Amino acid sequence: MVSKPMSKKTIKITLLILSLFIIGGCWGQREIDEAAYILALGLDRGAGKNIRISVLAGTGRPNLPVAAESGVQTMAVNKVRTFTTEAPGLFSGLNLINTILERQMELGHIKMIIFGEELAKTDLRPYFDIMTRWRKFRRTLYLAVAQGEADRVIESIIPPNEDNPAKFLELMFISQGHVGFTPRNQMLWFYNALKTKGEDPITALVAPRANKYQLDNIKADPLPSNSQSSGGDPGEGTAGNSFLSGEGSLQFLGTAVFKKGMMAGKLNGNETMALSMIRGELSRIFLAIPDLYQPGSILQIEISQRQRPKLFVRKNGAKAEAGVGLELSADITGIETGQSYELPGNIHRIEKSAEAWIEEQCRSVLNKAQALGTDIFGFGHKARWLVADWNEWQAWDWRAAFRQMPVKLQVRVHAPRTGLIICKNAVREGE
Repeated sequence: MVSKPMSKKTIKITLLILSLFIIGGCWGQREIDEAAYILALGLDRGAGKNIRISVLAGTGRPNLPVAAESGVQTMAVNKVRTFTTEAPGLFSGLNLINTILERQMELGHIKMIIFGEELAKTDLRPYFDIMTRWRKFRRTLYLAVAQGEADRVIESIIPPNEDNPAKFLELMFISQGHVGFTPRNQMLWFYNALKTKGEDPITALVAPRANKYQLDNIKADPLPSNSQSSGGDPGEGTAGNSFLSGEGSLQFLGTAVFKKGMMAGKLNGNETMALSMIRGELSRIFLAIPDLYQPGSILQIEISQRQRPKLFVRKNGAKAEAGVGLELSADITGIETGQSYELPGNIHRIEKSAEAWIEEQCRSVLNKAQALGTDIFGFGHKARWLVADWNEWQAWDWRAAFRQMPVKLQVRVHAPRTGLIICKNAVREGE
């Protein structure tokens, strides 16, 4: 007797029933409180050929009530812990840390990777091979170079921010887009700049303000030696070197510039702001600039991008020449002298003062980048279109051309909004 073939309806029902056993997920068989989530990773030079590895590990365990000395129940605060070790490689170091950490480490939630200053001066490309090859490292994590050692930065993240250190790190980087003193620096952007021939990579500079043993003894950092009483402070410093006091555990200020995978130099806050303007990445920033028409006084303005910056490169044999055009908008936030600069006939004074100061900062970062031989602006992306093929690009020494090329710079500032005061200074109206 020949059996009847299964109908299409029977096949669909069978497949549906079977699918119920495989679409449920959770095949990892690990509860949320059975893993230690690495939120920040620090890498320093170790003894010999070793590297020093520091991690900030958090657990999914909720706070549990514990009895305080007074007999009143409180909440446990040991949500995050730091660990440091030395090993020949990253994963061998993580294995060693796991010998004293009761939970298996999970790398998929890392928010920030910090390189110590000494390690950053060596070739970092082997570490990026690991971070791009291993699937657990997200391309959206943030990068930074420590002013000093990375393990001190990892240590300083707690205890002030132990309730949610992951959110703290994320918001610190996001908020920098509205400050202007730190570049955008996710791992994907760094890696792309590292691999391309059109630009060199950059990261943020970070410094610890207090470690977990010094939280109650925070002191103001000294003013940088080149600081002035007006004209753009505090952007003249870098992380850890600006006048600042408070309970913030980390300071992000300035830029680390890389060349062939090695840190070649640093930019201060104002140079970083100018770099962001040239790259078209500036959101907005408040500035205190010198008043060209009232020496010794300052003007306070808010600067934002009016148009995308215009960059061009021309090739002349083995040499090149380039140009940058910036169109910016300025909102008046304060006029120290009380002059009526908001009047149509006087508004050009604010525009000219802003143009002169911004041009000075842009020229400073252009000169520094050319002296270092690091194209952090992306001129190389324009230059690549000036050659016919790869062989011609290899024959053209672009780095040498970049170091020597003249750069024409044009800055235009428009101040269409004068604030809530027009015609007269309301504070000094009766004088």
